[in-house]
Amino acid sequence: MNSYRGFRRPERVTEMANTIQHYSQRGPLVITTPIKIDQVSSLVDESSQKVGGQGAFFYIKDTNKRLAIKIFKAETAEPTERVRRARNLESALKTLSTLQATLQAGDPTAFLLFNLLNIPKQYIADSNGGLMGLLIPTAPSSCYLDAEIMGRRSKKPVRIGDIISDERHIIPRQTSNSNDPLLPTAKWSFLDSLCQAVASLHELGLIHADISSNNILVRWSDSKDPKAYVIDAFNGFSTTGGNKALGRMRSDVFCPRSLQLGEYTAATDVYCLTWWIVHIAITANPIGAKLPPPSTRDIVEGNDNLYLRHKYVTEGLELGRNTIPSWLYSILEESLRLEPADRPSARDLTYAVHDHWLNYGDSR
Repeated sequence: MNSYRGFRRPERVTEMANTIQHYSQRGPLVITTPIKIDQVSSLVDESSQKVGGQGAFFYIKDTNKRLAIKIFKAETAEPTERVRRARNLESALKTLSTLQATLQAGDPTAFLLFNLLNIPKQYIADSNGGLMGLLIPTAPSSCYLDAEIMGRRSKKPVRIGDIISDERHIIPRQTSNSNDPLLPTAKWSFLDSLCQAVASLHELGLIHADISSNNILVRWSDSKDPKAYVIDAFNGFSTTGGNKALGRMRSDVFCPRSLQLGEYTAATDVYCLTWWIVHIAITANPIGAKLPPPSTRDIVEGNDNLYLRHKYVTEGLELGRNTIPSWLYSILEESLRLEPADRPSARDLTYAVHDHWLNYGDSR
C-alpha cells in the first residue's frame, strides 16, 4: 500500500488525521486484550441503544459519539466458533498495534488502513474468551450528506448502492443521469479505495464475508474524488478458511458458489468486489441486486435461481469488453470464475484497478 496515492490531496490528509483522532480517545489506537462482557454496561450510554439484525449498538459515555460498542447476538455463532473468531481477530489487532509507532512517524500505510477500514479499537469477550462484540469508532462525518426524505432534511449515510442508483438524491451529481450520477474518474477512484481496503484486510489474515450495500460507505469530502469506508469487516473470519456462516452470505451481493460449498473464503470477497466493479463502472444498472435471494432449496440443488445473479454480472462484464483495457477485462473475468481457486488475489485485482484509475490522469 505504500505506493497508493488516493489520499494525497491536502483536504484528504486533514480528513485522515481527524479519523485517527477517533482512535486516540481512551488510550492506544488498538488494544489486544479484550473487554469482558460483564464490563460493558459501565462503559455505554444505555439510552443510545439501537438494535439491528446482528445485535445491539451503544455509544460509549463521554466520547462525543466518537466511539461505540457493538454486541453480537449470541445465536449468531456456536461457542467454539466465537472462540475461533476471537483468536483470529486478536491476531489481526496485534499486527495493527505494531503500526502505532509508524503512524506517529507519518507512515502512509498505517494512515490508509485506519481511513479505509472501520478497525475495532478493542473486542468484547464472553466468559470463555469468545468474540461477543467490538469497540469501534463511529463512521467519519464525510460519510454523511444532507438529504431530504419525506419533507425532512437530515444527515444520512451515503452507501455504495447510492453510486449506482441515487434514488434518495443524496449524491453531489456530476451527470444528469440519475442511474449514473458519477463521472468515470470518480467511479474508479472509489473502486480503487474499496479494493485497497479489502486487500489490506486479507493481508491482516481476515476476510470481510459480507461486501454488501449496507457495509460499504462513501466518503464525500470532494465529490470528484469519493473514497470507500468499509464497516463490519472485523468479525473474525479468517483467510485460512473454516468460515461456515451461510446466513451472512445471503445479502444483496453474494457468491453463488460459496453458498453452494457452504464456506466463505478470500476468493469470495474477490468475487463480490468484482460484482461491484462491474455494476458501478460498466453497467450502471444493478439488475442482479433487485432479484429475490435464493431459497435454501436453490442452494442445495445449485439450480438456475442460485446462479441467476451470476448470469447478469457476467453479461454485464461483457458490455465492457470494448470499453475497458483488455488486461483489465481479463482479470475481472478471472475474478468472476465460479471455482474459488481460479480467481486472483484481492491484491492482484487491486493492482489492476489502481493502474486503470491512474490512466484517467488522477493520481492524487
